[in-house]
Amino acid sequence: MGRRPYKRLNFRFKIVAVFLLQNLFCFGQFTISAQGIGYVAYEYTKNLGVDYETIGILKFNSLESQFIELSPGYITQVDTDNDDNIVATTYSKNRPLFHVDLKSDTLFTRQTLFKKVYITKESIPIIDWKIEEKHKKIEKFECQLASGTFRGRTYKVWFTADIPVKFGPWKLQGLPGLILEAIDDKNAIIFNAKKVVIGLKTEIDYFDTDDAMELKSYIKLKENIYNEKEKNISSKLPRDGTFKLNMPGRKTQKEIIYEWEKTKKEED
Repeated sequence: MGRRPYKRLNFRFKIVAVFLLQNLFCFGQFTISAQGIGYVAYEYTKNLGVDYETIGILKFNSLESQFIELSPGYITQVDTDNDDNIVATTYSKNRPLFHVDLKSDTLFTRQTLFKKVYITKESIPIIDWKIEEKHKKIEKFECQLASGTFRGRTYKVWFTADIPVKFGPWKLQGLPGLILEAIDDKNAIIFNAKKVVIGLKTEIDYFDTDDAMELKSYIKLKENIYNEKEKNISSKLPRDGTFKLNMPGRKTQKEIIYEWEKTKKEED
């Protein structure tokens, strides 16, 4: 009779021990997976004829990332709230947005041209990165240097394996760690991480991609859009009035040449 309480206590101890081990295992899984979710606020500078500075926010998890350029004229705050969520205030709608989806191997872009929103899609670009044995710290993260050419521009980027996702600002991605800094060889396009928050669940801003057009088709359509806009404005001018609307040259854009154009030139 005196031993029964001891046996019951031993049985309860086993249950508690198993429970603690299970929770410790789950906590370990969370700690590892937490490195693959979060937010980054980048200072984004573009010097392509007209100086342009803004903030870009990258949200990511293990399978998706979403980068949005905020309105440069209306940003009033980029900070963190009590829960360490990035808070950015902007009053402009339909800002350029780039959504990388590893599940479908697709990069979706939402952009506005003459107040109309266009959704394009393309396979996630493959950038031939060369990883170098150079290291430095950005924020608290150990970063490594890599260089690669993408659509006519050569970039040097710093990525961190401390955050083991393949994403980065804009369309720059494909390294074994998150890109925290990027600059092209002309100092025309610069992304600098100013705030990095990891371990928090991200809320991806999903938008309708059912009618997304191929990027190649949109690039061809763009010239027609400019021509139609020019005709529309010209028709409203006096008879002797003239108006010319030139589409921005490629050198003033981040993407100078596309893969299919390069292939065509090589064939010619």
